[in-house]
Amino acid sequence: MNNKIITIIGAGPGGYVAAIKAAQVGFDVNIIEKGPFGGTCLNIGCIPTKAILYPLSFLNKNYNRMGIMTDKMKIDLNKLNMWKKGAVNKAVKGVELLLKKYDNIKIYKGEGKLINNNEIEVNGEKIKTDYTILAMGSIPSIPKIFDVKGVWTSDNALELNEIPEILTIIGAGVIGVEIGFIYNKLGSKVTLIDVLDHVGGLNVDEDISSELEKILRGSGIDIKLNVKVSKIEKNKIVLENGEVIETSKIMLAMGRRAMIPQWVEESGIKIAKNKIVIDEKLKTTMENVFAIGDLIDGPMLAHKAMHDAVKVINNLEGKENKEYPIPSVIYTHPEIASIGMIEKEAREKYGDEIKISKFPYSANARANCTKELKGFVKLISFNNKLLGAHIVGENSSEMIWGFGVIMGNALEVSNIENMVFPHPTFAESIHEAILGINSNYIHI
Repeated sequence: MNNKIITIIGAGPGGYVAAIKAAQVGFDVNIIEKGPFGGTCLNIGCIPTKAILYPLSFLNKNYNRMGIMTDKMKIDLNKLNMWKKGAVNKAVKGVELLLKKYDNIKIYKGEGKLINNNEIEVNGEKIKTDYTILAMGSIPSIPKIFDVKGVWTSDNALELNEIPEILTIIGAGVIGVEIGFIYNKLGSKVTLIDVLDHVGGLNVDEDISSELEKILRGSGIDIKLNVKVSKIEKNKIVLENGEVIETSKIMLAMGRRAMIPQWVEESGIKIAKNKIVIDEKLKTTMENVFAIGDLIDGPMLAHKAMHDAVKVINNLEGKENKEYPIPSVIYTHPEIASIGMIEKEAREKYGDEIKISKFPYSANARANCTKELKGFVKLISFNNKLLGAHIVGENSSEMIWGFGVIMGNALEVSNIENMVFPHPTFAESIHEAILGINSNYIHI
């Protein structure tokens, strides 16, 4: 044991990983959580979303065509909700068991408050600490003019208490798209509204956004882009152009913001643009106090928060942290996964000397076997190095990570062209796209 105490406020993905990693290297750990273990991700975000999307994905398959004769499928909302809750409960219980496995982790249920860099208050008790990690996560971003009773946010849209006849979602980024996709499959007439001229959020590749829009519209989802909302009521949305949209339910999906309590500001920790300011070691402006995950700059993703947590503990141990690009996924059907630069960003930096390679799923043997033919792999490269990778297609979420290894280690295209991929797999589309950088496709 190193006889040092580390206290973590928040037991979401970043917080609980920090606690486990710290315990493994010998710290005495305090972890404080006012809600269920796992935070937003496990309870009302990542896990319930994917638990619902999985059974709904079967509605996309034409079983009769494959020789499996079935009657018309229907949705039992109660059983679907039980399925979702089962996945959530197992994940939350799993985190609790992991934390309790370590004798040097002490769990506090309550709201933690930083008094100074060596003292934390929780439930009226003051505990001493050598280091503190702030990991309170984020909450939905709700402009005051849209704070109307009965309007859904990502915090409650997955309760599945009702299936509205008409669901209108303000925001066509990742959250809005995924929730819209779910309720479209459940039978709601879904409309997505966004001030941007494309779906998928701010930093999305143009080809990916275009393909995503085709997928959504092809599923029967209506999309209104380049429009601003001026007013909402319980069942009505008024656009700036004067159009009035009548709806059964409204959901706000306008992103999330860091959950920074007032005591953080009162402590003197510097905050800029609603994010806690940190240095390259994730340390705040208060000595021995660190911040991770959604509280700091960078993508608001659970896996990013987890790696922030590991980085802080490594820094305290004096270990080097190798940086890798962070992948992101939109869990529609088919899935969309991205890592690294988008084409626009690459062209702005390197001009027209970049190379673009695209290989369609329709030319992939495994996709032909499953009839999951929608999508493509798109690679962006410059000077024999990959800059970005984007996949629309079945299992893309499971394949995108490999590009992090390639780009994180600056591997040259000429050195990865001879990688061997098993046949038949969706991943062979990656190999073809790599070959295509130098126009050496095999199957197109």
